[in-house]
Amino acid sequence: MDFSSFPIVCHWGGNFYEDAGQICHEGGRTSFVMVSHGACMPRVLAYVRAAGFFTLHRLVATVPLDRSLLTALLERWRQETHSFHLPVGEVTVTLGDVAVLTGLEVHGRAVTGTACRQWVDECERLLGICPVLRTDLQGSSLRMPWLREHFQVLPPDADEVIIQQHARAYILMMMGASIFADKSGNEVQVLHLPLLERFDVAAQFSWGSATLAYLYRQLCRGCQRGSTELGGFLLLLQIWSWEYIHIGRPIIVGYHGIDGQPLPDEPPRLLGPHHVRGEDPLGRRWLYAGLSRMSSATGLGVYRDALDRMSKDQITWMPFRPDMLAELPPAGREHTHIWRAHVPLICFDIVELHLPDRVMRQFGFEQVVPRPIDTYVELHKLDRRGKHTEDWALRHVRYVTMWERRAELAVVGTPTYVPSVSGDYMGWYYSITRLFVSPSFRLPTHHYQPSSLALHLTTRYS
Repeated sequence: MDFSSFPIVCHWGGNFYEDAGQICHEGGRTSFVMVSHGACMPRVLAYVRAAGFFTLHRLVATVPLDRSLLTALLERWRQETHSFHLPVGEVTVTLGDVAVLTGLEVHGRAVTGTACRQWVDECERLLGICPVLRTDLQGSSLRMPWLREHFQVLPPDADEVIIQQHARAYILMMMGASIFADKSGNEVQVLHLPLLERFDVAAQFSWGSATLAYLYRQLCRGCQRGSTELGGFLLLLQIWSWEYIHIGRPIIVGYHGIDGQPLPDEPPRLLGPHHVRGEDPLGRRWLYAGLSRMSSATGLGVYRDALDRMSKDQITWMPFRPDMLAELPPAGREHTHIWRAHVPLICFDIVELHLPDRVMRQFGFEQVVPRPIDTYVELHKLDRRGKHTEDWALRHVRYVTMWERRAELAVVGTPTYVPSVSGDYMGWYYSITRLFVSPSFRLPTHHYQPSSLALHLTTRYS
């Protein structure tokens, strides 16, 4: 399929080189803020760990989001291929990236189930309290402020039942603030609550693949013309970009203490002074780092232009070295063949294809012209609205079955010592995509002068 005629995502509007069109969830806030409160106590965290969410807890932080960078990336997302189209080829967030950067398990059961529940009753049963106001629980959407209000403090005399209720509430808050963040950042789906009833069972689900399914869906919606917001795990997307793409990547120049505490007085660690071997995901190394940039030139116009003229030495196709992976929790270093599975990613109503054969250089293989694809675009139109009694496990049984065969569906290729492509790949790729996003017919009004116009004209008329 030729994607070169598809509309460029993110409506430009106004001055093309101003940042008015930048997007971010949580009502346009410029930081990713993970909840952190009195629930973070050893007794609660024991259940959080048992459910498989301790690594997500370790990502609790306030991290500035580079909205210009995220918007520039979104402009290059193609919902037909589930990848970012860059001048050097396609690149995307894979199952392996989620496992390494977040520590969430990707090798497990599909995150799905029925929507046919009385959610007020489920809250009462699993949280010990239910919302009274209808505005706090609409359908399966629960307001995050309600959770914070009622689970801010763990009673000192709490028994195991109450501790488990607080653990479920804390996991829900982490979900709503990160992996399943909606565009408002103010609600979380209690669809996931029954899956947290037993913590040992919760750990058997592939929360990492559900995270990626949700992020893909948000990118596919956000790239539509007229869209002004983006949900999903934006911290993951930003750190992923920093690991792979040199454009917009800050330099770690040091680390600072947590909550005003001094740095530990010990030899340097590979992933930073705060990294706990075998527990912390790789993404945590960015959270308490002092960051510096090579250039003071930032902003949407700068990133657009830089991506337009991106060269092959501005991407690291395999940023995670074996010595780094050895420092990670099991999900970040085991079952690595699953990272190459050509499978549907599932999160209740959401089904999105994982297409590793389009980004083989990210796995150390030669990139060849990929097979024709069908990302089931009709599934993008499917959501939960008006389907309050739907059993999504049954509705999507075809895709659940494919996911269960993930070990058989791992793609293979020709290993290479350096990232390389087949002789016909780049010609094919240039014929089916659009290389330039920056408008070539209008120059910016401020001091920054992009070079993509000259590059565009050279490519077009040479």
